[in-house]
Amino acid sequence: MAARSPVFAAMFKSNLKESIENQVIITDSSFEIIEKAVKLCYHRNLVSDISNDDAIAILTFADKYDIAVVRDNLELYLGDQLSTSNISDLVTYAVETNALNLQKKCIEFLADCTSKKEIIRHMNEFCEKYISFVHDILVYRKCETL
Repeated sequence: MAARSPVFAAMFKSNLKESIENQVIITDSSFEIIEKAVKLCYHRNLVSDISNDDAIAILTFADKYDIAVVRDNLELYLGDQLSTSNISDLVTYAVETNALNLQKKCIEFLADCTSKKEIIRHMNEFCEKYISFVHDILVYRKCETL
């Protein structure tokens, strides 16, 4: 993991407890999520076997430990899973974790939905909570039309 994560690398190369004991205790992610994250470091094609909920949990883990290969892969995967029923949840996650690639995909998806006049679940609450995100969508649409 130290080869894939600068956070783990720093833990093991310093005089921190993890380096001395040669182990890291992770309490905020389940064993299953950590195991899937580790597998995704080496087998990127496994991402299609993961549910959206697991993908978000793994992405949270990858973000915390700065595992770029997993984070980038899952952001692309979740971007491909966007639908009118999950967009609000995925935007919330993307904004809260600063998942920039996923945010961009969400903006593109929402701009496309608004141009097609598709109904988005919880859109009013979404607009109130993420007014700056809605602004970005409008700017994106304006740029597309120029």
